[in-house]
Amino acid sequence: MRKTLTIILFLAFALIATAAGWLYLDGGRSLDDWLNRFRLQKVTVSGVDHTPHEDLYKLIPAKPYPYVWSVPARRLQKKLDHLPWIASSKVEKSYFPPALTIEITEEEPLLVVDIGSHSWLVSRSGVLLQPLEVIEDGDLVVEASSLPRLTGLGNRKGKSEDEVFRDVIRLISEIDALGGVPFVIEQYEVLPGDGVKIIPSDELNIPSVLIASADASDTEEKVKALGKVFADLRHRGEEALSLDLRFSGQVVVKKPQDILPR
Repeated sequence: MRKTLTIILFLAFALIATAAGWLYLDGGRSLDDWLNRFRLQKVTVSGVDHTPHEDLYKLIPAKPYPYVWSVPARRLQKKLDHLPWIASSKVEKSYFPPALTIEITEEEPLLVVDIGSHSWLVSRSGVLLQPLEVIEDGDLVVEASSLPRLTGLGNRKGKSEDEVFRDVIRLISEIDALGGVPFVIEQYEVLPGDGVKIIPSDELNIPSVLIASADASDTEEKVKALGKVFADLRHRGEEALSLDLRFSGQVVVKKPQDILPR
């Protein structure tokens, strides 16, 4: 205990002596002038493309910058990570020179979904990023217009739209992580019982895919089966209207000739 107290007193004396010497060598400037040397001199933010600047301005220190020791880096990082567009952030501060460095990794848009009276941009992790009507970034508006839409959240009785949304996003994200489907997607339609219908942009030449899964391993098996069926259809030069993978261990292929004329 006595040793610890001695060390603390020594460090305090050293700090006071350093400050006094600095003030003497600095021509007797005021204490405020000396303390101002420890105000943040630079704040660097990287990785921001779509996060609204006004959201950042509310959290990141602005001029006149505060003293570097008064900036709670961990708390700032937690607040940044709660912003919809930010998937993760890294906040570091240095004392010599006093500076703050913030590295941001943003969420990646996956699709557009209609919830309530708004159309929302949704990330790959299922975060509702922004309503489309408030997006001002021209590049993001163009990107959003090319994303598939998710429809039919109210199709399942006995489940809330939020429950259905989370279940479907889980399935879509698993499919996407496995490389996705071999065509450009126009729409995801929630099916009444279970699963989703994946509708291609070129519906005339490419079959829709109906898929449901219990977990990630089930999804993986079905995505592999889907790839084999598409390869087999190409090899045979055959067409199909839909491929149904909602059942375990099989793919139901509906072909044009399966639809009987009335």
